[in-house]
Amino acid sequence: MHGNLEQALSLLYTHDTTHSSMPIQTYATLFQDCAKRKCLQHGMALHHYVFDKHPRAQNNLFLTNHIIDMYCKCGHLEYAHHVFDKMLHRDVVSWTALISGYAQSGLVRECFSLFSSLLASFCRPSEFTFPCLLSACEELDVKCGMQVHAVALKIAVDASVYVANALITMYSRCSAFGGCYDHTVDIADCYMLFRETSQKDIVSWTTIMNVFAERDPEQAFLLFCQLHRENFVPNWHTFSTALKACAYFV
Repeated sequence: MHGNLEQALSLLYTHDTTHSSMPIQTYATLFQDCAKRKCLQHGMALHHYVFDKHPRAQNNLFLTNHIIDMYCKCGHLEYAHHVFDKMLHRDVVSWTALISGYAQSGLVRECFSLFSSLLASFCRPSEFTFPCLLSACEELDVKCGMQVHAVALKIAVDASVYVANALITMYSRCSAFGGCYDHTVDIADCYMLFRETSQKDIVSWTTIMNVFAERDPEQAFLLFCQLHRENFVPNWHTFSTALKACAYFV
């Protein structure tokens, strides 16, 4: 099905002629494929087809979340928000999908407005919500990022590898671009976050190496050696960061 989206949709439209609903997972997989390929026209056609043929499907939370994600990844935020607003029930996946869509489009205010509404609705953000929000934090304003960090601490998800990696990236970016706030944000803060992350992955190592690469290349290279000793497998991003650090020794 993933190999040829148009063929899969054609088979669906041709053979799904009864009023007995196809498995929800089938539709969800097709929406996911439309999102990956950024095929907005196919996604919209499938959306209208599913809800016209199977009206009850529009109340399925799992499927609707995939539809929101598809519109967001295709850059159709207005319609994604329209689908979101019409939902009878939402979960953290619904909120995170929409926040992610606005973050990817650089719409910071909309991201934080949605996050405030999420908290007001007594929905608990997940470890995947925070990276989306942190990626939208402006380089010259670390204040927003610190507020998000405070919420992560309050609900005890700051130790999640996904949240920690996003925080390190956010703080290092703001520090590099001269982010202003009452507290000094420097690479030592980033390194502390890294050390306190209980379950590091190769992204954690690469992220902290990137923090040091330009400002303390020797430390970046030492981290590269350390990750090898701890049996982490570097990816091409890791090697690229290590080479960037080595360039400062020439």
